Formats: sequence, C-alpha cells, structure tokens
Amino acid sequence: MHHCKVSYFNTKDFQALIESSGATFIDYDSYSLVNISIPISNLKPHEVTIELQKIFFKGALEILSQISNSDYDIIIHDQMAIWGYIFAQENKLPVLCSNTMLLFDREEIFNQIPELAINSNYDSDYRLILQELNQAYPYFKSCNDILDIQNSLKSSNIITYYPSELYHTPPDFQNHNILYLGNRFDSVYIPSKAKLNAAAQIYLSFGTVFNDKPNLFKTFIDFFGTTEYQVIMSTGNNSSLYDTLVYYNIYKNIEIYKYVDQKEVLSKSALFITHAGFNSLYESLYFAVPVLMLPHTPEQNFNANKIQQLEIGQLLEEEELDELSIAKTFEQTYSHWQSYKTNILYWSDVIQNSCDNQVVIEQILGLCDSTNC
Repeated sequence: MHHCKVSYFNTKDFQALIESSGATFIDYDSYSLVNISIPISNLKPHEVTIELQKIFFKGALEILSQISNSDYDIIIHDQMAIWGYIFAQENKLPVLCSNTMLLFDREEIFNQIPELAINSNYDSDYRLILQELNQAYPYFKSCNDILDIQNSLKSSNIITYYPSELYHTPPDFQNHNILYLGNRFDSVYIPSKAKLNAAAQIYLSFGTVFNDKPNLFKTFIDFFGTTEYQVIMSTGNNSSLYDTLVYYNIYKNIEIYKYVDQKEVLSKSALFITHAGFNSLYESLYFAVPVLMLPHTPEQNFNANKIQQLEIGQLLEEEELDELSIAKTFEQTYSHWQSYKTNILYWSDVIQNSCDNQVVIEQILGLCDSTNC
C-alpha cells in the first residue's frame, strides 16, 4: 500500500474540494489564469487557440516564478498546464500528462484548424510572449512545440479518461504509455430513463468559463418558452448572466440557476444542450443523455465532431443561430433521439464497467523511483 502526499495546484475556487480529498491545496496565484477574458464569440477557432496560448504562456511564467519547492517525486499535469511539463523537465522528474480530450496528433489538429499550420502569421504579441517563455525555459521554438504538449505528444506517459473503444489511437501515439482511468466517479444517481416526450426535462449549460453570452441564452429561452418542455438552465456561477436571464425570462417552464448539481439534473434529463466540454460530455455519456452541442472553443469542437460521428448527438452551429435554426436542428435531434439513446446507453455501460482504477493508480505510482512516493 502506497502512502502518498499529494500537492494540488489550482485556483482558490477549488480549494475546499481539493482539501476535502485529503490533498494539499496550493494556490496558483496567477493573475492571467484567474482573470481569463477572451471575446470568444468574435474570434475564429485559430484565434481563440492563439489567445488561450498567450494566457498560458503568461500563466506559466507567473506560476513557475513562485514554485521553489522541488520536493516532488512525480508530476501529473493537465495538458493545457504547460508549467507542469516545464517544472518536470527542469527538475528531471517523471511526468504524466492528463489528457481530457481524445487523442489528436498535430496533423489532425491542423486538418480541423488549418489556420494553425506552421506558416500562420501569428501576431507580434504572441511571438514576443513565446520568445520570453523560451528564453526562460528553452523548450519551445514554435507553436508546434506548444501544441505537442497540449495534445500530450511530448509525454511518454498519458492519462486519458474516455474508453479506448471511443477512439482510434493516432500513429504518433503508438509508442506512448497510455493509462485509461475509466469510471471517474461512482455516482449516487443512475443513468437517465427520461424520454424526449412533449413535457420532458431538458438541461442547458455552457460551462463556467466562456459562458457570458446572454443573447445566446435568450434565444434558447424564446424558443423553449413556447413549448411544454421543462427546461433547466445553469449560468455556471456567472451572477451577472444569471441576473440578466432571470429578469428576461417570463416563461414558467424555464428555470434558471446560477449553479446546479449537474449529475443529479442529468440523471433526470432527456436531452443535454452543452458546449461540448470534456466533463460535460463525459457526464452525458455516463448518464446516457443524448446531446445537442454548441462548441465555443477548438477543443470543444473536436469533441463535438467525435460525438456526432458516434451518433449520440447533434452539432449546432452558433454562427447562424436563431430560433429557426434551433427549431430545425432540434427537430432533427427529436427524430433521431431514440437511436441516439440506444447508442449512448451502450457507451454508458462501457464507462461504468471500465477498468479497475486502482490498477491504473498503481501503474502511475510505479513510475516514481522513490520508495517514499
């Protein structure tokens, strides 16, 4: 039996949750990460990626300047947390990349976002920040190096969370040690048995980061307000958005909350309208709730395309979104809902009967050379 001390770096919003697990919380104290603000609805996918990377560059410099303690035996870092990769390289520590997306090699990324190809003309601010980061930590010559961290390609050991049956492993990952952490939680709630009938419960949430889109929510309010569906909307703890929508909403069949227990709501829902973030899609799979997807960022769009290929949900394009386009896509979703439900029930079963996570944990600890790990 291993006895481990876990130090978990994050923002203060997650302090109580992390400490309740027994881990030691360490505050990032990064202005760049805490104050992410990107006018995402006005940017193209490659522009969103570039703006996010600039924030991650600044965040890495802020965070690494604060970490003096190198008394760690192994580093596990989120794929977007390039500072974790840098810290492991600087201290010659075993490192695992926690990949919360499906596995994509760089060619697949460029196929989906061709503007990110090597000859793209990045803005001068991007080049200056990348140069500053590379001067301090010489691991990054170009955007390609950043992408190869963020898609896990630079990591020999990768933790992933989707069942391997959900995706093919790209050739570039064939020699990597991929550890699948399957059923991430044992929920007290069971998969949804709700059917998409006239008065079904529908849940709508666009996450907690890029969700400040009152007009988008209002369009859905106007569409569903004239139906009998019981709609639950979450503003992801965005108080100003919540106030705006509560004031706007005049329909009794639409309930708006700052925050909900998503697992409980999904266990009773027939359809989930989502931004296609990893956690939301994972929970939709677990609770067997077909999805109507409206991705905001490139990685969410990658996720949404895969889910649509699996025929367990429908993709809705935000660029031409109005009540008419929602009605058209919703009608398609309604007509295919039963087949979506059948397919997603299969994947729910795969997730819930996936690998023994304790075995994976032992594999992770086995990468650590220290007997005290």
